This record gives sequence, structure tokens and C-alpha cells, in this order.
Amino acid sequence: MVNNLGQWAEEKDYSTYPKGKWCDMDYVADYIRKQNYEPQNTIEHLISMVLAHFEYDTEYFPHYNDNSMINIDNLSEFVKENGGLKEFDYFG
Repeated sequence: MVNNLGQWAEEKDYSTYPKGKWCDMDYVADYIRKQNYEPQNTIEHLISMVLAHFEYDTEYFPHYNDNSMINIDNLSEFVKENGGLKEFDYFG
């Protein structure tokens, strides 16, 4: 969820949070939680690292689906092919 100051905060339970209010960060946070991965750093940092690498890699276009939200299927494949979430969980 993004607040009125533009700051993102993870929802505690995405199953009850209306998808109409989700942003890309929420989609990736939900994906990470479904993988049962506990970040070594903050989840916000992990999401930022995944998105930075994912959006830079032109092999996985289109990055977004028809409604301008992140394409989680492509992101999931990208993460798997690059060694899993642990490979993005670092400070650069």
C-alpha cells in the first residue's frame, strides 16, 4: 500500500486487501510471502532489488500485463532462472 506521502508499507494479509489498491510493490511482496522466503534485509529492499534487476533485463518483456501492473509470471520465472530470491537479498 502506498500512503498519501508516497511511502510504501507491506500489508499484513494480502488475501484480505483489495487488489484494486495494490501497486507493483504489493504484487511482489505477495509473491515473496507465497514463496515462504524470509528476507535477510527488509522486504522493501528485497523488492527494490528484484524490480531493479527485472526491469533492466530485456529478455523478460513484457514486464507489465494489460492493466499496467507487474507481470508476476515473468518475474517469477526471472527470479527462478537467476538463483532464487536469496540472490537478490543483498545490499549493493
